[in-house]
Amino acid sequence: ADGGLGTPDEQDTYDRQSLVFRTAAIQSYNLSVSGGDDRTNFFISGEYLSQEAIVKTQDFDRLAFRVNLDHKINKRFSIGTSNSISRTERSLSRTANSPKGILQASVHTATLLPLYKEDGSYAKYGIFDNVDALINNSNHKAIGLRSINNVYAKWNILENLTFKSSLSTDLSNYHEKRYFNTELADGQPEGNATDATTKDQTFTAEQLLNYITTIGKKHFLSVFLGNSLQKTQWERESIEASGFPSDQFERLSSAAVTSATTDGSSNGLISYFGGANYSYDNKYSIDANLRADASSRFVESNRWG
Repeated sequence: ADGGLGTPDEQDTYDRQSLVFRTAAIQSYNLSVSGGDDRTNFFISGEYLSQEAIVKTQDFDRLAFRVNLDHKINKRFSIGTSNSISRTERSLSRTANSPKGILQASVHTATLLPLYKEDGSYAKYGIFDNVDALINNSNHKAIGLRSINNVYAKWNILENLTFKSSLSTDLSNYHEKRYFNTELADGQPEGNATDATTKDQTFTAEQLLNYITTIGKKHFLSVFLGNSLQKTQWERESIEASGFPSDQFERLSSAAVTSATTDGSSNGLISYFGGANYSYDNKYSIDANLRADASSRFVESNRWG
């Protein structure tokens, strides 16, 4: 119609959801080797996983490696270790119920409105970001590195009496970085960035004395006694920055304003435990267990429980 935008059939349609979503691909590769003899056994494996999300701004990759080794020194002594290390990398974006999220921008912007202005710059309507701007300028990464390790030694003191001691560690490092340039609402007026690192460390030592015997053909008895020592440490450092000279500068050191926060904690746990099991003719059994724990999370006068 003259003086108007025309009939619905005359309108251009801009399908933003087809820009945001995709057919996601998953790739997974595994390789393992195992072997040994009457004294030594080993297992080695590697894995690579690449997974796309149906939203174009999100991806996940993982690379993992594992080694297990057990060795009998002689009839009484054996040792072993198990180790795994993995590295993950994520591409992240805001998808929740937020006007700055890519899903909200694709759904709530009218389809008759063009993606670009006449000068070629991103067109933005209301409170929502341009979906192409979100896709092309997404810069939010998270890298995780985790290592889980264990070593043990086992002593067959007598035919039915064994002692095992083990030491394990669980070390995790998580590094997340995000940068919003001035093409995005979160980057106004001169860019915003965050760089955060979280470290988790858990150390555990365990000792276990175990006695197992069969009396006659119908009586079975097992008794165990042990203790565990555990220490956990947690640290987090975060830096926020704003006021970048231009979108070409992404390093936090180039920002006009920076602020930092740090946090952390540590705690310990001591445990003593024991128990016994008696069974008769594989039909009737009696179990008894005792355990005492002390945690540094509580005041000294009330740590045991």
